[in-house]
Amino acid sequence: MKFETSSINGMYKFIGETLLEQPEYVSHPRELRIHELINTTLILRNPRNRIITLPGRRFSKKYFVGELAFYLSGDNDLDFISHYAPFWRKVSDDGQTVNSNYGKRLFKDYNSSGYTQVEYAVNCLKKDKDSRKAVMMIYTPSDSKESKDNPCTLTLQAFIRNDELMLTTYMRSNDFWLGVPYDIAFFTILQEMMFVQLRRRYTDLRLGKYTHIVGSLHLYERNFRDVKLMLHDSIIQEESSILPEWTMYTYGQLEDFLDYEYEHREGRFPDRLWATDPFIHKLVEWLEVEA
Repeated sequence: MKFETSSINGMYKFIGETLLEQPEYVSHPRELRIHELINTTLILRNPRNRIITLPGRRFSKKYFVGELAFYLSGDNDLDFISHYAPFWRKVSDDGQTVNSNYGKRLFKDYNSSGYTQVEYAVNCLKKDKDSRKAVMMIYTPSDSKESKDNPCTLTLQAFIRNDELMLTTYMRSNDFWLGVPYDIAFFTILQEMMFVQLRRRYTDLRLGKYTHIVGSLHLYERNFRDVKLMLHDSIIQEESSILPEWTMYTYGQLEDFLDYEYEHREGRFPDRLWATDPFIHKLVEWLEVEA
């Protein structure tokens, strides 16, 4: 099944209707009933239309910022992310770390050539604009084991075609209610981060579409009522919430933002006047508004 829209709002509501009323399968993993779509493709034509604003689906901006900091820092400490959502404690195997932190695997772990996964992908495209090798691995052979903490994302692949940077994410499993809004938001930000780096090499480059391919896109029975209420209450808005564009200036304030988030998480509230980059300023604002 394929869904393609210009905004996450319309896509999310359409998928919700389909999962609730016309699922391809009803299955019971771990004896929990789910409605399921298999091998589903979601295409967002404008990746910056990434933040859901449907009245019936409250998107936690504070959690989004906390999770984004968790990923961008590459820190897999359980206390970090459970500060924003205690449910993470249920999926840690050792009670101390989060094995499936995408950020650690993308930004901190190095391959045999000394590159992170993101650095490798960007370099592939810098060397060959038409490369098919710009792949970032998340799921590795070491994850093929019994665990509560298996990554849901398998790989990401970036392409440049017709002077547009496109990103495709491949997921083995994605929870429609809890996972989809935040996963798409993060991966489209990653796409934009790569776009900024690559545009220094290709000045005519444009931000292309984002594609999200999911093996099992599912809705748990416990969230059926939530989706029904969302469909009843929400009015589709043509445009979702759009964060300011990511720039090289954003990169310049990224470490300061991560320091600020840490101080904030520790209960200290430093001045935010330093956050002059529009993207970073918006993150800081969201972190404070919902404090």
